[in-house]
Amino acid sequence: MRGDDHIGISLGVAFLIISPILLSQPLISVLFLMGVVIGSLLPDADASDSKMYYMGEIIIAFALLMKPIVILTRVIYKLLHIPYDSRHRKSLHTVLGIIIAVSILSILINLAVFFIGWWTPYLIPLCVGLYVGSIFHLIEDCCTKSGLYPLLPFSDRHFSGKIITATGKDFSNGKLDLYAKIPLLMGGGVLAASVLIKGLDMDLVFCVTILLGLLTWPMMYYASQ
Repeated sequence: MRGDDHIGISLGVAFLIISPILLSQPLISVLFLMGVVIGSLLPDADASDSKMYYMGEIIIAFALLMKPIVILTRVIYKLLHIPYDSRHRKSLHTVLGIIIAVSILSILINLAVFFIGWWTPYLIPLCVGLYVGSIFHLIEDCCTKSGLYPLLPFSDRHFSGKIITATGKDFSNGKLDLYAKIPLLMGGGVLAASVLIKGLDMDLVFCVTILLGLLTWPMMYYASQ
């Protein structure tokens, strides 16, 4: 799946989830969404030596920028005595791989900001967004024809769908961009309702949008079969 598709779909679902608190907590919301965007690209940091032309220049540039994170992730794998496969859509496209990679990136970001004296708790939603965006990326790739083995090394179960990533937009059951537009529209509706409907219980709405966001992924996977 192309980088812009990963960003669009992940950002759309994240916007739906965060929409009830976007106006009351704008800084937290924006930092979370920023983290989701970065996280939605992070698993493709293994694409710098990939021949998959459809990944696009943005992924290649991001992969080169994230190269130190990939190297440190490989070191952690070695310390854990787990084989690391550096090929595209291998170790860095697993739950374990991204947990390690995102943790390394989060620690480095917090340390860098701390040492220059600018650390703030507002970095927490940014780091949470990194994890969320990376998990979203894996789920999206599980809907593609080539699929993933996201549970390695604990399980070799393969997940795949019928989304064709070679052209970036060919999808057997509809247009791929609908998975970005639909949650965006729903989030926009929630945002409008929070302004127009007085006395709306936004905590309850927030629970609903989280549930809807979580349901997006099994629905997407089911539709891709």
